[in-house]
Amino acid sequence: MLGVGRSTIREAVHALVHVGLLESRQGAGTFVRALAATEHDWGMLLRSAAVLEVYEVRQGLERQAAALAAQRRTPADIERMEAALARRRKARDLGRNDAFIAADLEFHQSVVAAAHNDLLDQMFASFLDVLRDALAALIDDIEPNGVMAGASDAHASLAAAIVTKDGAAAIVATDENLETTARALRSRITP
Repeated sequence: MLGVGRSTIREAVHALVHVGLLESRQGAGTFVRALAATEHDWGMLLRSAAVLEVYEVRQGLERQAAALAAQRRTPADIERMEAALARRRKARDLGRNDAFIAADLEFHQSVVAAAHNDLLDQMFASFLDVLRDALAALIDDIEPNGVMAGASDAHASLAAAIVTKDGAAAIVATDENLETTARALRSRITP
């Protein structure tokens, strides 16, 4: 009815239990305890649960893209990746959130494009609006320097792994990159 997945609802209920709005009793159900949050911004907690679901799907898609990119990249792919990575660093250093989001997504698009798989490219492109919204929500809800700066080394490692044609390292860097953000999201949702 709401157009969201079960895991999103589960995380949202967990977040509402955490802030004291709901009470979950084993075998009895979930009950309303309060009508107003006392400790946290529960809207932010619900957004974090939804964004976490996006990151779970993103990880599967980008792991495959990274492995293929390490095998199939061309010199032009490497140039595009490195240029996007440089723009991402510059935008982060200047604190320009919109430019940072654009450059971050451009970097990830360049990795997917380097996989030279049209279907994978189309799937990722169809996901871009959701990713853009998710990154904007992260920057709004979570201290951006901690989350975004923490993933920078993983981005550089991913690019280096693709350049050296190391598919296993590309997958590890992808996991590290996305898990840094997912971990921050989980910490916002659970105690």
